[in-house]
Amino acid sequence: MAKSSAYELLERGPPSFSGADPRKHARLPTTRPRPWKTGVLKRMPWAGLLSILLAFGCGIAAISIALVSDGTPLNRWTVNGYDVQPAVLLSIVATIANAFLVFAFTQGATIHWWNTAFQGASLRELHSSYHYGSGLTAVFSSVATFNTVALAGIFMPVLLMDGPVLQRASSVVQRTQVTHQNTSIPISPAPLVQGTTGIIPDHASDTHPSLYHPLFAKVLQQYTNRDTIFLDSGICDGDCEVEILAPGWDIECSVSEKPYQLANYDDSAEAYLPKNIFSNYTQRSNSTYDGPKIEQTVFETKVIYNYTYGILGSNDYSAVQYAINLQTTYKSTPGMNGTLSHHDCWLMEAIVKYPLRLQNSTVTLVPMPIAENRTVERVIRTQEYTGQGDHPSTLGGFWLALHSRFNTKATIRPVGGWYSLETTTSSSSQYLRAANASAIATYEVTWEDPMEDMVKMANELAFRTAYTTTSWSPGNPGLGATRAGY
Repeated sequence: MAKSSAYELLERGPPSFSGADPRKHARLPTTRPRPWKTGVLKRMPWAGLLSILLAFGCGIAAISIALVSDGTPLNRWTVNGYDVQPAVLLSIVATIANAFLVFAFTQGATIHWWNTAFQGASLRELHSSYHYGSGLTAVFSSVATFNTVALAGIFMPVLLMDGPVLQRASSVVQRTQVTHQNTSIPISPAPLVQGTTGIIPDHASDTHPSLYHPLFAKVLQQYTNRDTIFLDSGICDGDCEVEILAPGWDIECSVSEKPYQLANYDDSAEAYLPKNIFSNYTQRSNSTYDGPKIEQTVFETKVIYNYTYGILGSNDYSAVQYAINLQTTYKSTPGMNGTLSHHDCWLMEAIVKYPLRLQNSTVTLVPMPIAENRTVERVIRTQEYTGQGDHPSTLGGFWLALHSRFNTKATIRPVGGWYSLETTTSSSSQYLRAANASAIATYEVTWEDPMEDMVKMANELAFRTAYTTTSWSPGNPGLGATRAGY
């Protein structure tokens, strides 16, 4: 029977190292071991204690973030120009604190194992102490050797669940907070500088401009594009409602109605001639009527530029009150017989109180009802001249913009067995109301009053002009303008 290699080695004995260099088979220590040093400070687990202190500091930081952020707008929480919500900061702090706690627990479990080994313990107790530091499930797997490491292992998962709790400690809510304070907005309360909206052409017969001033052309372009008006940051944090004094309009309006009756083709009954909407209708009794000869106006808007002399005295013709007259006339009831409505508003230059809504650095003009008088004082100017060369106009640009946008007319007339509805511009179609497309060319059509939109455009253009063309100077009265107490 053949012997195995193991038995052969035993019979031959250990190998001989005679004649060999012992330095190749033995490694001697190159450094001497450090002796054990006594003392509490020398043996103190500084790494674990420092981790506990840093975790405690993170808890203080989380409490500070929650207290400081309470009731503070989100736009004030910025880091390098970026908005950071307090909940995000709390989550970051909780993550750092948990990392320190896990490190401290690991250090404590290691120290406890060595202390247990030095004091004398069974292999089972040493294994349990080591196993308790690996997770929560290990704590319940060795209940018989339960110790302080196991107790700490139970509380560790509870402490690590602080992240969701801290995130719930901070939430974003909408809150209306009303405070009253004085602020400065870079819009002059003085009248507009002379000649900032229009240009009267060479040898013009009246003061109606035909060109926009370059500054007002920019304002009109911004209005058309609905560009946002921006103010310097710091004037308002959040949403603010303010009132400011700026150039605008003193508005006086009147409303009237009168009946109308349109033409028909019934020869056996009374026929009515088409009428001009600004006069009472004319009736033709007991006569044959074969169709209207004149178109009937059923919708019309007018924008008129006007001025009045002698405002400061009957013999003083150097003071002029410039104004824009807005007129709307529209068929407000359906059918051949109904009501014709007329709305007449005079816009006179004045200093008014504008209601504004500020959202951080953006400005929105709050709509002002026509019947609400917000005038502080009217503005009286010197007369504008025409003649050789171009001449500036202060309010003419407003008239030109409103005239181009709203001046229109719509007429209706019978043609054979149907009715023809014609308009001079598309503006009149914007306010037309009919049940359906087939009802447009009938007497059932009606119109809505565009006066609200006309006044709204005039107010916003005036405000945008004040913002663009005036410089902030409390002593700037506006060139060629005086204020009349009102």
